[in-house]
Amino acid sequence: VARVDVATPLAMGRPACALLPQVSNTGKATSSLGCCGARAYLDNFNEDITLWCLPGDKLATYAEAIEGLGKANDVLTRFHQQRRDDIENGSSPSVEESLAKLT
Repeated sequence: VARVDVATPLAMGRPACALLPQVSNTGKATSSLGCCGARAYLDNFNEDITLWCLPGDKLATYAEAIEGLGKANDVLTRFHQQRRDDIENGSSPSVEESLAKLT
């Protein structure tokens, strides 16, 4: 969200329904930790859930950013897993050597 909106997303408390006008007025994604009303009427809304409201005209842009981050995380995961394996097997590879193994 911060990559697309170029700002730290706002996190609101109550009321949870204020998410809609907030996003409509600012054009930026906003989250809410909810309120007692939301928790009373939404059966599965517990302390592990945060509500997010995203501006619809940016959904494709958010999805592209998430896809890019996912690909980067896949590469980083392979890098670190290979590097850990090397270290556990007694090697001391440089970062450059570990990067070379990715190709």
